[in-house]
Amino acid sequence: MSETSLSFLPITIDSSSTKTMYLHDTFNMEINENEMKMLFKKKKIIIELIVTEENYKNDLFVIEKIYKRKAIEYSVLSQEDMKIIFCNIYDIWQFTNKFSKLLRTAGKNILETNFESNTDLKHSKILFNKLSDTWIGKAFSQMIPQIEKIYSVYCINHDISSERLQKLEKNLSIQKWLEECKKISKEQTNAWDLASLLIKPVQRILKYPLLLIQILDTTSPNHPDIMLLNHANKEITLVIDRINEIKRCKDMVKHVISGRTDNSIRHVIVKGISRKTEKLKQTVGLIETYHDIFYEKLFEEFRRQQIQISTFKRKIKNWFKELTNYLLHQSNLAFAYSNCMITGKKSFSEIQKKWKEYKTLIDKASKDGLCELEKNLAYFVFKPLKLLKNLYKIPNSIIKKRNTKILDYIHVKTLKEKGILPNKVLVQSAEIYNVINTQLKKELPDFLHYTSELFNEIIIRLSYCQQQWYKFWILILKNCLKNYNPLIDFNNISDLFSRKSVTIKTLF
Repeated sequence: MSETSLSFLPITIDSSSTKTMYLHDTFNMEINENEMKMLFKKKKIIIELIVTEENYKNDLFVIEKIYKRKAIEYSVLSQEDMKIIFCNIYDIWQFTNKFSKLLRTAGKNILETNFESNTDLKHSKILFNKLSDTWIGKAFSQMIPQIEKIYSVYCINHDISSERLQKLEKNLSIQKWLEECKKISKEQTNAWDLASLLIKPVQRILKYPLLLIQILDTTSPNHPDIMLLNHANKEITLVIDRINEIKRCKDMVKHVISGRTDNSIRHVIVKGISRKTEKLKQTVGLIETYHDIFYEKLFEEFRRQQIQISTFKRKIKNWFKELTNYLLHQSNLAFAYSNCMITGKKSFSEIQKKWKEYKTLIDKASKDGLCELEKNLAYFVFKPLKLLKNLYKIPNSIIKKRNTKILDYIHVKTLKEKGILPNKVLVQSAEIYNVINTQLKKELPDFLHYTSELFNEIIIRLSYCQQQWYKFWILILKNCLKNYNPLIDFNNISDLFSRKSVTIKTLF
């Protein structure tokens, strides 16, 4: 149900609101002992929901304000480790602060009323009417979109977080940090250690449908919140299913990347022959070629980016090589002119001196300037380019696996269309293709966006390197050419050179 559809329901969380009171008229006011017992049971479940949510909030506080803060203070974790281990725990903590208050408001009447399951039935109608004014379903329905958003990120990445923490726990400085945080938080949480705390969000979201079912079982079919309780229970179950499916797909992709899933070499050979047969049929038009337009567009951009990176790197190297050759030619030119002046008239001694000075400056530019430029390019451009290029390795391996599995997918599709039942292995291979293809279409757009941003940043860094070089080069020229004018019009440089060359020729 969308947020728009929820707004049509005449319900508010505010238990004191008179807008919801007319809904209570729909209750059957003939209250019996069993109904009072059910209400008493419902109170216990709602108390459990609210109290455990607040305890859970305190556990998140311990993670965020003790473990995470101390990790930053002691600098025991790299930025990458911080991001992997704690993931979006801050967002969950902030959400839980808000959600726990909302739940307390939604269950306010039932929390603040003292009664027992054997309450005198004379007062039961008033009590029942008051205690029925709870809106747990409304509270959940409001928050489910946020629950899915923040918990899906955390749950999907929790296994990676757990593995990284286990690996780091072997480090002595990490052990010291964990032990100190454990001592500080001893009075604030029942959790044994950080790993026990980090599993809490996964456990909590799995607990919600169990509690909602119990509340539903103790709620009258005429209760004004019954529709939203059913909606909340259905939606939170779907959220968990979607999270599990995403995680399953990611695990499958990870399994595919990590190595071969087929155990039998004979089976691999048979599959290879089968795929070649399917490929041949596809080539000669015996079976229909499969196209996924959206994926193909993404792949084109993916391939274009890789070509762009390789071309860019090659062009920078060529530019640096041309610059090096230019300075070498200038040095040789200055040396040749200087030698020419030695065999000439005495009046050429001043010109010879200038050529020697120019050669000295060119050699300095080659030795110092080019060396500095090479270091800058290595650090600011080539190193990030290498890191950027490495980012494409995993997607490339997944794409390669997709291209292998697509033939099995087409084969299964063709067999089913003919009414033939494909074998289990072939179906499994086709399913892997589906998972991989779906993940690529989901994740490639973000990947391409971020890699494009990184590439643009490298271009900016290259501009900085070139800027530093040309500043240095201008200083060299100013020292050599006293009358150098940086505002010279280069459009007419050919004509200017021709006129000056004529003047020089008259001297010989």
